[in-house]
Amino acid sequence: MSTTTDRNDAPLVLGTDRVDLRDQPDLQVGDLVEVLSRFDARWLRGFSVAVARPEAYQLRRLSDGAVLPAWFPADHVRPLADD
Repeated sequence: MSTTTDRNDAPLVLGTDRVDLRDQPDLQVGDLVEVLSRFDARWLRGFSVAVARPEAYQLRRLSDGAVLPAWFPADHVRPLADD
């Protein structure tokens, strides 16, 4: 099962997982972001949004400009934190 909604509607359903996008920021292409590491659950810097969809983002690595082939769930991407 796969349905989509915008960020103001009901939670998104992907397979059997539910992702509530109502509290997620609206990230745009070019926004600087942090991504949650799948390996050690810490937030990593050095990325920008290359492609934005309601449920996921494709990211560009700032160090070399490469677009990563993976899609990152919306809850694993957040705006770059101000220090």
